[in-house]
Amino acid sequence: ATVRSWVTTSPSWLMMAVTEGLMGVRTLYSGISFDPSIPQKWAQAAIKRQIRSANYEIEILNPNKKGHGVKEVRLNGKRVIGKVIPFQKPGTFNKVQVILG
Repeated sequence: ATVRSWVTTSPSWLMMAVTEGLMGVRTLYSGISFDPSIPQKWAQAAIKRQIRSANYEIEILNPNKKGHGVKEVRLNGKRVIGKVIPFQKPGTFNKVQVILG
């Protein structure tokens, strides 16, 4: 029998590459960091993640068609200073907007 470990590990690595690379969502000790790099022609992108038992709906907006460079981050409608949001309470639903520009 041939062992094909790539069959089970490839989807995990692909999800990690999309989440951390393209969407720029990274968990840090202090919270969740955002630094996306999406194609310039995309107007927006979105991803849903569960981190530390809290749910996040993350929307990347690209109004100036730059594809990178975080201009603003909003957590549940409130502007956040910088590109890192604190972890939210387990069981909560949170909407994050990352505006590029």
